[in-house]
Amino acid sequence: MKLLILLSICSSLALKAWTQPSPCVSPPFMTGNAYMHTEIGGITTSGSFDYDALGQQLRIRSSGFSLNGTFSLDLLMQFQQKVAYEIASSTRTCKKVALDAPFNPIQIPPGSFPVAQTVLGTGSVAGMGLLANTWYGEIPQIQATYTLVFSDNACVPLSGTYSSPESGTIIISFYNILLGVRDPMDFIPPYFCQSEEQKNLEDLPKSNFFRLVSPGNK
Repeated sequence: MKLLILLSICSSLALKAWTQPSPCVSPPFMTGNAYMHTEIGGITTSGSFDYDALGQQLRIRSSGFSLNGTFSLDLLMQFQQKVAYEIASSTRTCKKVALDAPFNPIQIPPGSFPVAQTVLGTGSVAGMGLLANTWYGEIPQIQATYTLVFSDNACVPLSGTYSSPESGTIIISFYNILLGVRDPMDFIPPYFCQSEEQKNLEDLPKSNFFRLVSPGNK
């Protein structure tokens, strides 16, 4: 009898360990589309992104609207060099700014814990459902909280919500994601940025990811 109880307990613990998702890191190269809405400023944007975790680079092309009107973005962020380029191909102009925040790879931050495992779509028919894990975490230093949803297979980002007193609530959704990089040249500043490239880092205005992708808040 004691042996049966022990086996039952071990089986229960093994099942819990097997179903408990583990923190994951997304593939190092991705391209896709994203939608973002910020509570402060009422900013909504959608567009494409190219992600290079090894080179710590991000290219974003999007358009959107805010309380101040409509806008379009073409941003190249190079975190290893601590710079970003605001690119306007239509006018062949470019503005270089200093990035005052480190690169944050797409992953489950340390200290996060799983809160749910769900199937997006249906699990009744093979190939018509996507198993996803939801994670929650806090950043006490800035009174921020976040909820992140990643696919169980391949750790592809699906959505995220970030809230803090300073930024309000920010909602991001990812879709149409492909593994790899479409064009490595997307991570090289256009030729008309050459004069900006020569500027010294200490002479540049400072910005960060959320300020750059939320021009309606400037």
